[in-house]
Amino acid sequence: MFSVEFVSLFTEICSGGSVWDAGGKNAGQGREVKVSMGIVQAERSAAEFCFEAVGEKGSRSIEKMSARLQAMLAEYEPSMMLYGSVTMNDFKFGWSDIDFCLVTERPIPQELCQSLVFLRQQMADENDQDPFFRLFEGVIAARETLLSAKEDMVVYWGTSGQRILSEFSLDPFTKMELIRDGVLVFGRDFRNLLSFPSRAEVLRAIQRHYEAIRKYGASDAGWLLDTARCLYTLKTNQIAAKTAAGEWALEHHLCPNPEVMKKALEIRRNPEKLLKDESVTKWLKTITPQIQEFADVLENALQKEMRSGSEV
Repeated sequence: MFSVEFVSLFTEICSGGSVWDAGGKNAGQGREVKVSMGIVQAERSAAEFCFEAVGEKGSRSIEKMSARLQAMLAEYEPSMMLYGSVTMNDFKFGWSDIDFCLVTERPIPQELCQSLVFLRQQMADENDQDPFFRLFEGVIAARETLLSAKEDMVVYWGTSGQRILSEFSLDPFTKMELIRDGVLVFGRDFRNLLSFPSRAEVLRAIQRHYEAIRKYGASDAGWLLDTARCLYTLKTNQIAAKTAAGEWALEHHLCPNPEVMKKALEIRRNPEKLLKDESVTKWLKTITPQIQEFADVLENALQKEMRSGSEV
């Protein structure tokens, strides 16, 4: 079912070993692979990789979902890649999503797009409400539509719901994750068609995240880790997994309230248990001031970057 025959010209880092930024700091968990004549040879199959990331049940769900998508879109030559926490060795059931990007060689007709919109709910219904199917988040679109931001139908599955969009573009964080940590499930690896975001694009993306933290950041440990990821990317121009970013922020003494970050990381490591704990849910309702204090650190870092002459 799974294949990794085609991989990009970028040096791929997948799950298992260590991810290092230019400064030599550990940025997350990853697996180095061998590069030969511009082709990256994966040491393990995507099936083995997914089993390690999400366990036997999650791996079966990924295989079933990818098989269904491949069959439904076979006429349009689909290629599907996973990225995010699943491929950065940071997947935590009860918190994480299964992020994917699927491109086809030809435009997908409207009728087929409509049948894809609620596929994850349909798959859950067909499989005794398997919770992994509802964790899939990503886009399904023709390659030209997605990579060139051309106006056409795009199927979008998100946290807040699913819908058909008339256009969609990959944000800089997604591009960085795909390029560095993407894992091919089937089809052709399309990451060589992606351009690494410019520094200005990365800064604008961080600014948008910062604005969201200021507007919505309350009563959720995830905001602290999101802020840590923004700071990490601002400082290094690289991507880190959420857990690794929180640990990095503590190591570099960036957290105004380190005990709060330590608690957030504790929840991140065992969300399925701790998010059901009444004392934890009560504690989360008290951390809005600490979330915003950490946002102050990000704001100051962004302002410093702007004063240095970088464009936001």
